Amino acid sequence: MSLFKALDPKVQERWRIQRQLKNALLGYSTLELVQNEDRLVFGTWNPRQLQPKQIRRLTKSFQSDGLDRFDLKSVMPIVVPKDSIDLTSLTLDPSEPSKLTELKLQPNCHGMAIKCAGGKHRLQALKLYLRDLRSAQDDLIREQDRIAGIPDEEISNEDKRRFKKVLPEAMKKLQGIQNYGGQWMVAVYDEGEMRIDRFNHTTITNAIFRLYPEARFRTSATFEPQRDQARLHGNGGGTSNNGNTVHGHIGQSETHS
Repeated sequence: MSLFKALDPKVQERWRIQRQLKNALLGYSTLELVQNEDRLVFGTWNPRQLQPKQIRRLTKSFQSDGLDRFDLKSVMPIVVPKDSIDLTSLTLDPSEPSKLTELKLQPNCHGMAIKCAGGKHRLQALKLYLRDLRSAQDDLIREQDRIAGIPDEEISNEDKRRFKKVLPEAMKKLQGIQNYGGQWMVAVYDEGEMRIDRFNHTTITNAIFRLYPEARFRTSATFEPQRDQARLHGNGGGTSNNGNTVHGHIGQSETHS
């Protein structure tokens, strides 16, 4: 009897899934989730319905801990036909997030639906988080306008300090976080190679940890060193390594489940 056949049936099933996922994996990239929301399709492999409590929990986590957008521990699995993707936009080594580029589709595939094997709650929480960032930025602008309207002879030293130092720094931090928009790291799988019925965040996370054991100990600080100093209301985030629009990237030209 082979070693594989001697294993517990549940272990055999896990091994089978891992092999199939490895064969189906095309690579890693980033995807603008919010801009592409209308083309994201959920429920094929992970039928979990939206839970408002989970969305609120994730939103609070983003606010307190920042966004692990490009961390292997929160990678979002998507499934597409191999021939729809520009494979040069993918990397097989996700251990260097700063080298990730935005996912590109072939010219005849723009507008194509993208199947997601998880991330439904993450997307909704991300939208709420970005909304809160914009609200915080609006509050800062209103305070700047208020101070700017105070006559010179009446302005306090504290208002001067806030106007010259505190508010500009807070604005810069919030803008830095927003420069990323809704970008998120995705693991891209070939739809033609998918042979499993159930595929979710836990499945893909386990597969990634088998391929890259060091991912268990990585944190997004390797890519977003300013996160701890630049979170919501001066408390989270990071600055974009590429705030420019890149023609042909599906997030520009056109997560925790």
